[in-house]
Amino acid sequence: MKATKSEVKRLLLDRRFDDLCRLETERGGVFRWLRSLACDREELVFWRAVEAMGPFSRFVAAQQGIDAMRGMVRRLNWALSDESGDMAWAGPEMLAEIFMANPQTCRDVAFIVVNLDELIFRRNAVWAAGRIAGEHPDIVREVADELLAELENADPEIRAYAAWALGLIKDGRAAGKLKELADDAAGPVKFYRNGELERVTVGDLARESLGQMSA
Repeated sequence: MKATKSEVKRLLLDRRFDDLCRLETERGGVFRWLRSLACDREELVFWRAVEAMGPFSRFVAAQQGIDAMRGMVRRLNWALSDESGDMAWAGPEMLAEIFMANPQTCRDVAFIVVNLDELIFRRNAVWAAGRIAGEHPDIVREVADELLAELENADPEIRAYAAWALGLIKDGRAAGKLKELADDAAGPVKFYRNGELERVTVGDLARESLGQMSA
């Protein structure tokens, strides 16, 4: 019997990603449920499914081969297209995690994600840019102008994620606007890192980014 949704959800909530990979070896079907749970209304489940895609994709590449892992990438990319009929809300975030776990074989994935300009995926893509920026700032610098423009976005999550990304790539052009945003109390913005879901304001991430630039 294939892995069940409830089994995968339980392992995600416990952050037992090694056990998730074992479940794939023993019974298979984990990728399907990761995609499904990335649409879960329970926010922590959503973000844990996103996070798990990194180690899970690395495991698939090691055990089943790079082609199998790239097949997962193709399915997520297809789900982002209008033709797929699948809104794939967490597709950009999952693709970012796959790249972070497999940077040598998925560099093209990072460029696809940070350049997503469809309005429906803009928030996802800006978060993905911040996720990638910490370890691969060169890729995100290619969309720095777009991120600078997003500091004016009416959506507080997009403003916050753009501020976060610009701080990580240390784009000094953003300093003036980040100082303005330091008092921006809009939120709460959902911000997942280090395995925990935080509630922050735009100002919180703007001030953090200013600190990154001066470090």
